[in-house]
Amino acid sequence: MIILCFFFFFKQKTAYEMLRSLVGSEMCIRDRWGAISFWGRSNLHFFSSTVNAAEYKKAIKEAMLDYLHDAEWMAVPEGIELTFMQDGAPCHTAASTDQWLEENLPSGWRYTGRGGWPPNSPDLNIIELVWNMLQDKGIEHAAWTEEKLCEVIEDEWWKIPQSVIQELYFQQADKMQLVVDRKGGRIPRVGHTSK
Repeated sequence: MIILCFFFFFKQKTAYEMLRSLVGSEMCIRDRWGAISFWGRSNLHFFSSTVNAAEYKKAIKEAMLDYLHDAEWMAVPEGIELTFMQDGAPCHTAASTDQWLEENLPSGWRYTGRGGWPPNSPDLNIIELVWNMLQDKGIEHAAWTEEKLCEVIEDEWWKIPQSVIQELYFQQADKMQLVVDRKGGRIPRVGHTSK
């Protein structure tokens, strides 16, 4: 069993217990959505309309939950307690999303819902570093059109070695300690790599 402790900039504690328990971090890149875990990653979901709460819940189910324990996808071990991290986007914090997550996430999972993410905080979601890697690849491949960018993102998503994502999880405690040390101030892009 893995226990998660969050230490945001307004708490004067040491960040130790992050590592693998932030499974289900999510990101939205243009019209795609994806999630990572220490063990794997989701498929990318294509949004067919505006990203509202209904589309967001559909993405979570179809791209992540349906493949949660599949060894070729998310590969999350059964029966562990995890936290599904999300930022304060309206589709993430909608009351219907909160209710849906309560009903559909595996037993023992928590999520960052309404009020669960400190306002104006440094972004501590590990997947933001994955987004940076994909953004770098978009520039490297001169993906200046939406079609080319989506093609590059989809291709490069699967090329990122899982060991790189795992290293980001291992570096998370240091990153959070920097936030505490800087009393919530700006922190460098800890762990960013363009491998």
